[in-house]
Amino acid sequence: MRTAAELEGKTRTEVKPGLKGLFGPWRYFFYFVALFFGVGAFYIEENWRGERTWLNHKRQLEDRGVASSAAAFVPPPVPEEENFAMTPLLAPLFEFVPGTQKFMDTNAVEWLRNFASRYDAAASALPSMKALRSNSWTTALDLRAWQAAFLQSSNHAKLKETETLMTNFTVEAAAVGVLEALSTTEPMLDELRAASRRKSSRFNIRYEQEDPASILLPHLAVLRHFCSVLQLRACAALAAGQRDAAFDEAFAEEFLSISVFWVPKERCLAGGILAEEEH
Repeated sequence: MRTAAELEGKTRTEVKPGLKGLFGPWRYFFYFVALFFGVGAFYIEENWRGERTWLNHKRQLEDRGVASSAAAFVPPPVPEEENFAMTPLLAPLFEFVPGTQKFMDTNAVEWLRNFASRYDAAASALPSMKALRSNSWTTALDLRAWQAAFLQSSNHAKLKETETLMTNFTVEAAAVGVLEALSTTEPMLDELRAASRRKSSRFNIRYEQEDPASILLPHLAVLRHFCSVLQLRACAALAAGQRDAAFDEAFAEEFLSISVFWVPKERCLAGGILAEEEH
């Protein structure tokens, strides 16, 4: 009879490892490689198919005479004397150090961004009086709240005192007070009104930048700031019985809203801001 040691030795010599046993530890690596190349092949095919589809569509547009390149949508240059965007008030926004997008006159840009300091201070005080304004459907243009905010920011009044004083305002008195507080913005707004009579509006955006995400649009926040001030002025003028002034402020706000696009004079006239030239 064979001993147990002899049987064990024979068993070891007869058992031969198969492919599964040989490549078992490596199969996950091969799975990963296959997945990697499969995903890569998918993206390559999709990119090729997408580019081919776009080129076919572009060819069809060109056959119909429709521009398809980004350069075709860049507005043509406008002479400075005919360009609303080149008024001295707004021109520093696009005066950069050559070869960069750094402002040449940082002081002018900073001053322009803070042209309505009293408005900004009052606007920052408004959230503290949210409870007083919550029942008004004209929450953002509650003239009594705005007048109280102007007083709070200028006199450093305590909130309780300001809230008490606010209840003593009539809407008409608050409107007059708001217009007086915003009177410091009149010279800048007068310049914009005069510049709006120019033939076109084209901001000198760096369209030639290769990366569109790197193009600066500093005029958007500034124009929005002007529009906010004009909106408050128009509301206050209307409440104070100054209808013509309210009309002018409303049209000025409308013009600033569309001035971010290239606007020839006939479109400005359609907007109404230049309509007074026709009378």
